Amino acid sequence: MIDDGEKRGRGHPPKEYQFRSGEKGNRNDKGRPKGSKNRKTIVREIACERHRVTENGRKVTRTTTELLLHRLRMEALAGNRKAQKYFYELLERHGEQKIPEARRGFLFLPGGVNSMEDWVRLYGAPAPEDESP
Repeated sequence: MIDDGEKRGRGHPPKEYQFRSGEKGNRNDKGRPKGSKNRKTIVREIACERHRVTENGRKVTRTTTELLLHRLRMEALAGNRKAQKYFYELLERHGEQKIPEARRGFLFLPGGVNSMEDWVRLYGAPAPEDESP
């Protein structure tokens, strides 16, 4: 190994490969133009575009994604095997989510009630729960 007092290795290329003084390091010094879009942004914009279509005699607004999914479903129902396979793959990946049967709603509590003990102290014991559906 030659020891001429210069650093070598990553970040320290030999002199003949270093940029000459006055020369910029980045040959693409302007970079990406302002306002230009990457592929992901373009795809997202196209997928979310809204279109006015007629369904069952009514004008409705649908996104490109919704229209493609409706078309895929129609192709699958018409017997297209590839469309059926892809449709079922989509259902497996993004299909119906099982929501457990539970009572849903909002509970608004008056100020100063932070626990069951506070409730009992202010309003008495809770009423027994009704088990009927």
